[in-house]
Amino acid sequence: MERTAPRESLTAQEKEARHLWIGGGSLPPTAPGVNQMMTIMAFAARTARFIHDSLAHDPVA
Repeated sequence: MERTAPRESLTAQEKEARHLWIGGGSLPPTAPGVNQMMTIMAFAARTARFIHDSLAHDPVA
């Protein structure tokens, strides 16, 4: 995946494939060694918001 600005880089959207979103515990670039439940939940909420917004502007045919 290509590098983007930090505001866009953690949206879990694959840059090569349209409408492909990645989720789960593998999304953070490093493993801090602590429970990541809240971080993963925050990524999920942010990704859901981006999916909703992107489909509102560019619906899947």
